[in-house]
Amino acid sequence: MCHPSDYPFESHYLHVSGYRLHYIDVGNRGDRTLLFLHGVPTWSYTFRHIIPICVKAGYRVVALDLPGFGLSEKSISRELYTMDFLVNVVGGFINQLEISNSVLFAHDWGGVLGLQLASTYEPSFSGLILCNSLLPVEGMKIPFLFRLWRCFARYSPVLPVAMVVNLACDKRLSRVQKHGYNYPFKSGEDKKAIRLMPQLLPFKSGQSGFSEIKKAWAGLAGFEKPVLTLFSDRDPITRGGEKLILERIPGAQNQNHRILHGGHFIQEDAPHEIANHIISFMRSVQ
Repeated sequence: MCHPSDYPFESHYLHVSGYRLHYIDVGNRGDRTLLFLHGVPTWSYTFRHIIPICVKAGYRVVALDLPGFGLSEKSISRELYTMDFLVNVVGGFINQLEISNSVLFAHDWGGVLGLQLASTYEPSFSGLILCNSLLPVEGMKIPFLFRLWRCFARYSPVLPVAMVVNLACDKRLSRVQKHGYNYPFKSGEDKKAIRLMPQLLPFKSGQSGFSEIKKAWAGLAGFEKPVLTLFSDRDPITRGGEKLILERIPGAQNQNHRILHGGHFIQEDAPHEIANHIISFMRSVQ
């Protein structure tokens, strides 16, 4: 399959729990590993500017396309596509690839899953970087724009992926970049996971998946490995969410947290700045 012109990475595939997952694995396997998890409605393409900088700095980078996203298998079942399913599949991917002592860079939904993984697969990680991402807590006010996005994703007859990304970052995407974001989502069937995933995020007890999130927060209360937050000043959905992480995760204390200038998809607005913060964090983490 011919990739977008600005995504010059070799594809790798792995079967986990019966699903074919796509990922890229760049750099030397003997180097320390950075694991990238994307959000919605993107895929590993969203990290294309950051990855080469990290590899040049001497790190191995693994970037996964979540089930139903990017070049991973999209024939997903609505009934089986749950929070627990996603956590288990990504956990299985980490185990099969024998990833250990890695730093996780998680954006958006990547952090929703990544924080739960850190709670249950702690030996796989030596540190976490959370970018515009957090886990809900009981009583949290649901941001209006997230309600709007969830409704749009569920009911809109059309779902223009690149347009959604473009609206949520400061810079204007080029035609090539829009093609890159749209590339794996050619049909309505290809976008099933994009429509489903926003509906999975629970905000109160009794909702499906909330008990798992509550359990993850309990585990993270003892997570003392370094946790860095890189949040945006112009993201109306997660803005201020870094405070919750600093309050609840011990490893987030005394880290070089940053508020970057840009929108929700800050990896488009400030990729070099993000890469520099990642590299500095990697050098500080044992």
